[in-house]
Parts: sequence; C-alpha cells; structure tokens
Amino acid sequence: MDAPAIRPALFQMCERLAGTAISCLLPDMFWRAGPYEPINLREAMKDEETRRAIFGKFMASTDRGKVHPR
Repeated sequence: MDAPAIRPALFQMCERLAGTAISCLLPDMFWRAGPYEPINLREAMKDEETRRAIFGKFMASTDRGKVHPR
C-alpha cells in the first residue's frame, strides 16, 4: 500500500505476483476509515479541496501509534 490508499494498480500488481506462485498481501492501513471505493488518483489530485476531502478521512483514521503499536 502507498499513500493514496489501495488502488486498482496495486490489486493488479498483487494479481500478477500471485500468478507466478508468489504469495502476496495487500494490507490496508486506512481500514479504520471504513469502506471506500478505489481512488482515482488523477481525480483526487486535481485540486487542494478535492485532495483534502478524499485523503483527510484516511489521514485522520491512523497515526504512528496505530501503525506501530507499542
């Protein structure tokens, strides 16, 4: 997973790896934000307001302590 959340391109990469008999996991660090549709990165990055609306809920759903529990 990268910063823009799980996207169709990541599913495609995992499917390609799995097709070669390599196990592949695709963790979702933003699961706490609830279900979400795949991100259209081009649309999400078109302006600051759209970027904040889409990624704000993801960023608010996690922090360093949640990602790396002590």
